Amino acid sequence: MSFGQTFIKEAQGDHTGTIIMLHGLGDTGEGWVDIMASELPPAGIKVICPTAPTIPVTLNGGMPMPAWFDIPNVAELFTKIDWDRVNASVAHVKELIDAEIAAGIPSERIVMGGFSMGGCLAMRVCWALDVKLAGCLCLSTFVGPAPEKVSDASKGLKMLFCHGQADPLVPAMMGKMGFSSMEGLGMKAEWKEYPGLGHSTDPTELRDIKGWLATTLPAAPKEKPTAEAVQKMSVKQLKSFIQECGADHSKCVEKSELVALAMECLNDAKASRPSAPPALLPPAVSAVASA
Repeated sequence: MSFGQTFIKEAQGDHTGTIIMLHGLGDTGEGWVDIMASELPPAGIKVICPTAPTIPVTLNGGMPMPAWFDIPNVAELFTKIDWDRVNASVAHVKELIDAEIAAGIPSERIVMGGFSMGGCLAMRVCWALDVKLAGCLCLSTFVGPAPEKVSDASKGLKMLFCHGQADPLVPAMMGKMGFSSMEGLGMKAEWKEYPGLGHSTDPTELRDIKGWLATTLPAAPKEKPTAEAVQKMSVKQLKSFIQECGADHSKCVEKSELVALAMECLNDAKASRPSAPPALLPPAVSAVASA
């Protein structure tokens, strides 16, 4: 299959995690990339929104439109599955995940997500992976035929299901059935529903998603400086670093004492005021710590 354009918003600052969001029937990746990038992810998070192939969709009278797989009549939704296109779409998304991992992003810093049929596909991607993701975001979606088993890596996956109570296309009851089946498979699934919301999203749902993402993709810890970098720090930088480590520098008078305490923090030792400046420190660091 020929997939459409992939829309990407690069991370602000250092790239520490990735969200891959799959659109719903008839939409494109462009429909979600601005929402996910401007309103939702924490700093350092890259957003990738691919676009499905354009195919004839049985449910819509054979009209061609972007779709991850064909959808039959509603009565056959759980029995007549377009497995060829499902599997091809899963493989395409897995390639995006593999590329992020190859670029240095740990799999547990990647969130898979999708709206409507995109959510259905996102879950199937997670079930097929041999690496564990940070979580899966399922909006106004359905599961379809639930698998009898999932990959070992996807067991215990963190999942958020959000659904409008007034959804006329994918009734909330259908979404709740999928949520329950995921709980039955051992997923760490959470369910939220919204009165008056149809087959779309709204500010209340977006706030819930933002909160979930903040805990699922928390800000990555800063890399620790090297020992050489610590010894080159100014007094102000040393104090800031020691405070970030949760240590108390108030009893340090000499800069050499600050350096020694910072070195203890660096080595994950219990931080305490040194009884004397280290003998091997160069004279340049023994100036009075007056700033």
